[in-house]
Amino acid sequence: MFAQVVATPREIRLEPGNGDRQRSCASLGTPFNPALAADGQNSDCFVTYPRSSAGLANQAYKVTASVIWYASWTGSGGTGGQLPPVTVTTSVSVRVAEGQALVTVPTPGK
Repeated sequence: MFAQVVATPREIRLEPGNGDRQRSCASLGTPFNPALAADGQNSDCFVTYPRSSAGLANQAYKVTASVIWYASWTGSGGTGGQLPPVTVTTSVSVRVAEGQALVTVPTPGK
């Protein structure tokens, strides 16, 4: 007698913690590649923060991510089937910094 379960993550839901609506991504996105510059990163599942987290509780946004897993099982004697989806959720604090600059053009002759 045996049973085997195969589970696959199929969706991620992100709550950015900045008042924006929840974002659902059909794929799990693309992992961050530390070898690439910021403008070289590419993912279909991301969140952009237009403001610093300064002034927020703990100086950070509370980001909540949920991964929905789908699973099926097979067993001896030809048994098997689908299992109900399982959602695993976690939250992390994300600090977002902001940099500002002022560019001036010198006046000729001064």
